[in-house]
Amino acid sequence: MGIIKANNFFKQNDFFGPNIIIDGLTSPDNIGSILRLAGNIGCKRVILTETIDFTQNKIKKIARNSIQYIAIEHMTYKEIQENFNNLVAIETTSEANNIYETNFLKDITFIVGNEKRGISNELLKITNQQVFIPMPGHVKSLNVSHALSIALFEWYRQNS
Repeated sequence: MGIIKANNFFKQNDFFGPNIIIDGLTSPDNIGSILRLAGNIGCKRVILTETIDFTQNKIKKIARNSIQYIAIEHMTYKEIQENFNNLVAIETTSEANNIYETNFLKDITFIVGNEKRGISNELLKITNQQVFIPMPGHVKSLNVSHALSIALFEWYRQNS
């Protein structure tokens, strides 16, 4: 039994995953990781609420070739509200539901927020749903890219 290269193991298909909105992230590591995740799950596009310098080598190094497969756009909160119907915030709020008790529609847009402040209140107000990830341990926080990966693959499990 040996290791198989991922490109030989996983079949290429025309599957399209959800959209992702990045609200005010600042870490090139997190941005690169999210772009790579978007490529892993087959996301249609990634929307940014703030301008990000994609010439940063760290973003390119972590995202790898994902950037060439994803439409990356900048939108205001108003444009997001006008263009997306099923907005799901990955955020711990009083209105949030347990992610594992939530049924995700196939056509969905996940939102993640700033590493320290989370998702802006203005953007939270226009979401259709907010979800949290239960954490049984003593530490009650996740890196934003890790939280998004849990949400994306739970969505995939439900919709594939």
